[in-house]
Amino acid sequence: MLQKHNLELTEQCKKMFTSLKEKDDLITCYANALRSRVFEMQKIVDISMLSGENNALISEKIKKWILSYHSLQSYPSLNINIQELTNMCCGNVITYLKEKYPSLNNDELTICSYICLNFSSDQIRYVLDYKHEHSLYNKRHKIKCKIDNESQRELDVILKELIMSRLY
Repeated sequence: MLQKHNLELTEQCKKMFTSLKEKDDLITCYANALRSRVFEMQKIVDISMLSGENNALISEKIKKWILSYHSLQSYPSLNINIQELTNMCCGNVITYLKEKYPSLNNDELTICSYICLNFSSDQIRYVLDYKHEHSLYNKRHKIKCKIDNESQRELDVILKELIMSRLY
């Protein structure tokens, strides 16, 4: 009997430590993401200061720097980081979408990430370098059809409701 209780307590202890380790890993990942973002923001400020008031030059230099910085790093690309950040902030919504809707590809999950993080359509188009307004509109429509083809709700609303249900 005592051995049975000991085994149960050992199993509960393992579960508790696993849970704490997962939370610790999440906090470490979040801290590393924040540290990386602070470094990136400082670099963007530096580029802006050195480029004067030439907005086109500032934009081009920042774009080149971001692309080169993320291609040289040993961690995943910027879009994967955006998905991870969205998961941390929005109740693992991207992981949920991957599991529930496996037909969503990585580009579609990235668009969902930006929407969940409250980026406007113009901002998403700029960040993902879509030249035409209709490109993003078409991609958003395809995502909506994969997630919820029946309702008349917009993709933004669907994702916000999903986040709320996952957080509360």
